[in-house]
Amino acid sequence: MRALVVSLSVLLTAGSCQFINSMRRGDNPVNAGKALARDGAQAARDTENANRECQASAERTVAWEEELSIGGAVALGMAAKTKGVFIEPSTELPAGKPDPAQWKDKKPAAPAGAKTDLHAYVNKLGKSLAINSARPYIDWKFVVIDDPAVNAFSAPGGYVMVTTGLLKTVENEAQLAGVLAHEIGHVVHRHAITVYQKTKKEVCVNAKLAGKGAAAASRALGGASLNHFLRVLGAPRFDPEQLTADLVAALVEPIVDEINNVGLGGDREKEADKTAAELLIFSGYDPKEFKKLIGKLPDSGGYRAHPSNADRQKVIDEALAEHGAFLHGLKAPATDGVVAAAVK
Repeated sequence: MRALVVSLSVLLTAGSCQFINSMRRGDNPVNAGKALARDGAQAARDTENANRECQASAERTVAWEEELSIGGAVALGMAAKTKGVFIEPSTELPAGKPDPAQWKDKKPAAPAGAKTDLHAYVNKLGKSLAINSARPYIDWKFVVIDDPAVNAFSAPGGYVMVTTGLLKTVENEAQLAGVLAHEIGHVVHRHAITVYQKTKKEVCVNAKLAGKGAAAASRALGGASLNHFLRVLGAPRFDPEQLTADLVAALVEPIVDEINNVGLGGDREKEADKTAAELLIFSGYDPKEFKKLIGKLPDSGGYRAHPSNADRQKVIDEALAEHGAFLHGLKAPATDGVVAAAVK
């Protein structure tokens, strides 16, 4: 939107200068005004055509290969805003850059330690929930992020991240399960994909309005050409091999910024909470513990588009009322010291 406003501002400024220069030359002001009107009409047609062409690309169903490719980049972008993944340092890899020949076809074993145990625990818990979701076939990945902020986030393709700050806040396994189930809900409903499709259209339109020269459009796309953009992201079959680093950056950075600064939106958050409550119930966990955790979080989570904690808790209550027949015997076991041992 900002690029569109800038483009229109440049057009209006240029048009005003054209009109003034025409008057200085002694041209008929009526003719000068008509020329300015023609330029404005052509700019409007260019914008309309750009919107139509780019909208078609954005509305195409995002295939699994595309979701996974973009989701992995979004997950890395989100993790880059923190101290990184909370893992044990490898004792097998040599100091510095590993020799590719030495490690060809080899995979270093995860080093023993509290952080490794924590990742194994979070993964086991997350996958036990995800198997009951509407997308059980995804290769779900649950990652602990080293960040004191009380937060969790997800990315398309089945990436779910939870911070060490949030892990210090949970009191039992049911509360942690609620956090993971909420993020699973976002992936199940493909909430971030809608942000991606909007971003894809905006990036495309901005490139088309950046100028008729290939260089201007390429700069707007972070180095990729407009034809390459449309060929890769507008084609009936997505080819991840054709993605360039610049094109990924141009698409992913706005998504990461929006998720970080705005959130996914109130309705989507409530939908994820409803899905979380249902996943908890049908996985044997007590959703009332998740409701209790929500009450301890900063209200609205720091996001402008986030619902209040009271509104989120109301969603949990509605799910409890809807599935009352299945509430007997739900549990809230302890985390068996795995979390406390790693995030002291």
